[in-house]
Amino acid sequence: MVEYRFTVGEQEKHEIYIRWSEWSGKLIVDLDGKRIVDTYFWSFKKELELDVGKNEKHRVKIILKGIFIPKAEVYVDNKLVYST
Repeated sequence: MVEYRFTVGEQEKHEIYIRWSEWSGKLIVDLDGKRIVDTYFWSFKKELELDVGKNEKHRVKIILKGIFIPKAEVYVDNKLVYST
């Protein structure tokens, strides 16, 4: 299972929490404690892109790969901030 929590922003902070089970295919993404993604997928690759912030805007890209060995990458404004 991939589980990762991180903060985006300097002045305007937002918390993103990702949970993905490669076994069940369940993907959940929370933004500031509110569920924004709640789905299933069973493909080799899934990409999500989110715009985060009102005054301090950031682009978040989440890439999930694999079936038996899960891999995740998270980019904020095209900069890699997390990788398994």
